[in-house]
Amino acid sequence: MVEKLILLVEHDPDSVVAIKDALEQQGYRVLAVTRVSEFVNGMPDITPDLILLDTELPGISGYGACFMLKDQFKKCPVIMISVRSQRSDIERGFWCGADDYFTKPLEMDVLLEKIDELATRTV
Repeated sequence: MVEKLILLVEHDPDSVVAIKDALEQQGYRVLAVTRVSEFVNGMPDITPDLILLDTELPGISGYGACFMLKDQFKKCPVIMISVRSQRSDIERGFWCGADDYFTKPLEMDVLLEKIDELATRTV
């Protein structure tokens, strides 16, 4: 079985470590960046199988990044992760093209189940 590549775009170093460790324990390869531009400009030939995208990013909001990434990777599922938990924030995430939206603190088991579900859709 080919390892699935998860692009993790997260500004908080502690969150990066926790999420990356959990994903790697499940057999995923993880490419973690703090800015979308690090990925788009630095690794144009890489196509992720799933994107985990924080809403609070330096330079561009996660919502704007979601539009951009969904345009570039049309079939790639995006899960937004955020401290923003108001209904309007969640609706905005889906409006921007997210396939799901998780609020922090993350329930890692539930997040991993959703990642497994969405990552297998891209086969």
